[in-house]
Amino acid sequence: MAQIKDILQEEQKNDGSFIRLYAEGIFYKAYERSAWTACRVLHPFMVKKRAVRKVGQEVVSIGFPKTSLQKWAGSRRVEDVGDEAVLIYLSKEEFVLFDEKEFEEWKAGAVWIADRKPHFTTIQQCLYESLRPVYETCAEMQGIRPVCG
Repeated sequence: MAQIKDILQEEQKNDGSFIRLYAEGIFYKAYERSAWTACRVLHPFMVKKRAVRKVGQEVVSIGFPKTSLQKWAGSRRVEDVGDEAVLIYLSKEEFVLFDEKEFEEWKAGAVWIADRKPHFTTIQQCLYESLRPVYETCAEMQGIRPVCG
């Protein structure tokens, strides 16, 4: 599997004419420019954003099961480029030269994900943790101390 530093270097070369997908377990994942292109051309995938300390930046990605590659690639040319990666080439009609400003605006709107999922012991604790901001805001507006927690 490619390292994130190498993936980001490859993405800097992406002019928007292809989507580079990396095999990660049973999924293909696209990062940065390829993720933007995939969402613009193939499907509005759920975009995930995380801060990656190794490279000192925010990184966005999308993913889908390897078994659905043909579904998303459709009639587009797919090329195996080694290092467990494939390229999906866009048609002339789909190709739009990469736009850094548009990409940065899109990336800014991506959803943050935590590196670790919270572990809750009870359903009540899970519900309380997810609704805590609402409880605290309501209590503050009413000038009282929240009963939960």
